[in-house]
Amino acid sequence: MLYIYLFREKLISIIYDEKLIGWWGYSRVGFSNATNMIIAPIILILDNIIGNKNIKILIIISSIITALISQNRGIIATYIAVLIICIILNNFNKKRKLTLVMLFFTTIMCIMVFVAFKSDILNAVISSNNQIISRFGEIFNGGAASGQVRVVTNSLNRVFIESSKYMGVGLGILLELYNTDYLASSISLFIDNGFLTLLIKMGIVTMFFVAIAIVICIINVIKYSSYRVSNRIGILSILILYLLISGFITAQLIYSSPVSSLAVLSSIILLQKRLNSNTNNESYNYSN
Repeated sequence: MLYIYLFREKLISIIYDEKLIGWWGYSRVGFSNATNMIIAPIILILDNIIGNKNIKILIIISSIITALISQNRGIIATYIAVLIICIILNNFNKKRKLTLVMLFFTTIMCIMVFVAFKSDILNAVISSNNQIISRFGEIFNGGAASGQVRVVTNSLNRVFIESSKYMGVGLGILLELYNTDYLASSISLFIDNGFLTLLIKMGIVTMFFVAIAIVICIINVIKYSSYRVSNRIGILSILILYLLISGFITAQLIYSSPVSSLAVLSSIILLQKRLNSNTNNESYNYSN
């Protein structure tokens, strides 16, 4: 993605169609696999994944760059949240109390400065020439049209749920995407809400099994005793935030092969680790 961003003036017109160029222009380089960068900070709390510090730093820097050049507010905000959680848990695991205390007071100071100079800060953000900062400024200025479009589109497409009596209208049904003026703008196989798309197309029965699969993964993370409690908290936080950005805010969980593949692979690994843990416990009890 960095290579594409550096030579975007020549490459964007080849990669994007006219609609995407009209939406994003030539300053934004975003692909669905950028969502997977959200889980990169997990290497800070799981030392058994990558032990080399230099490789860790390279991965973190690369993931930050990928999130920033995507200019996706959801990905950037979620990445920041995950990174902060992992930094806190990493210091907690290594008992770096001084770092945690400094981080706590720094956060308090930032909040106090923001409250004291709220109007000045918001005006600077809104009027910024930086593409990324100005996109976040749209939220404070009430101009985040993409969020409003999602709300309108989700609410109007819910009619399919009632018309099918919660049994689903089928995978082939096309869904309409609406503007904020409630006029249809385009049609697609999905809307920017993966779980709602599944509910509309495949009904409540399928969603029931999806919910069970998610709950099983969460339980396995909580009960997996080979990890510290702090590590399990980190993994659980990342899992929930990943599902939020890929399943609720977008539909990448169902249409993006890199995202859906990672989700399926992670589910299999979590289940397998739990099975191995149970097998080892049973073998230990039997030997005793």
